[in-house]
Amino acid sequence: MSVLSEKDLKCLERDGYVVVRGAIPAEQAQRSTDEVWAFAGRPENRQYSFGIDRDDVDSWYAKTPDSRVDGRTVEMYHGKWQWSNRTSPRVYEAFRHILGDYQICCSFDAANITPPTRNPDEKLEFLHWDTWLLYSYNKESHGNNIKPRPGDRNVWEAVIGQEPAAMSRALDGRSVQGMLFLADTPEDAGPFIIVPGFHRRIESWLKSLPPTAIPSEEDLLGLGTVKVTGRAGDLVIWNSLCPHSGGVNHNKEGKVRVVQYILYNYSKDQSYEARRWRIEFHRDGQPGNGNRHGMPNEKGGVELTPLGRKMAGLDPWESNPAEQT
Repeated sequence: MSVLSEKDLKCLERDGYVVVRGAIPAEQAQRSTDEVWAFAGRPENRQYSFGIDRDDVDSWYAKTPDSRVDGRTVEMYHGKWQWSNRTSPRVYEAFRHILGDYQICCSFDAANITPPTRNPDEKLEFLHWDTWLLYSYNKESHGNNIKPRPGDRNVWEAVIGQEPAAMSRALDGRSVQGMLFLADTPEDAGPFIIVPGFHRRIESWLKSLPPTAIPSEEDLLGLGTVKVTGRAGDLVIWNSLCPHSGGVNHNKEGKVRVVQYILYNYSKDQSYEARRWRIEFHRDGQPGNGNRHGMPNEKGGVELTPLGRKMAGLDPWESNPAEQT
């Protein structure tokens, strides 16, 4: 039976996001939470932006250059449970259904810890995109990016004129992201924030912006948002064209938001070099999709099932897993 129902798929098409309930068991989510905290609390990691001690509450609020709403991106990539979550059959099945192909492979993303804020008046200040088409558009600080050309009348013409394939793929719903709740996250504990349905109106919105505008610096919060909550083990998948963020954690009972980022891409789009990097990444414990600030590699070689190795992009897909016995 499919992980996603027709109702779920219609929700994704309409609102730009869907919540997969129980993508991993609650017990596995708890073990994952413990693993993230243990990594963040290692004495050798206290020098980095995410280094905080689970038992030392004051360490949660020591400001760092990349602090935002007291959230910490925990630059770990090779935890045993982290790999189990990435290669969970139910997580894979959800993305397979959305992307419409069984030959897909998981990303190597990090985790995040967001303790309750100590500022009762703190508010979320901005949303963002992770897709470079929009996040980096016309930003001098982002190097090789899309910039307006002479004759472009608006941002849409600049983007679609220079990256038609990437934008078409996103508009077709084939560019999605995911976040796994490792702890219960009610509405007041830093829920996922998204502009619902924005993927269906992004073309008209970009056409309303002059070509010299920077979309990521517009008032994205003013577009209207919703809060997406989840229980430990739930997975939210959203369209990359929808502005989003983790919310401010105002929970008065001390609940800490702990999540892991996971997404899947098409395996057949992976080059030989990308496949080789994946193999070396898994084997050698190399850094993932973050800024490790000179951190040493973690221990690699986490054991995966034969199917998990395909999900990780380490081994090629020989046949559809639904056809395997």
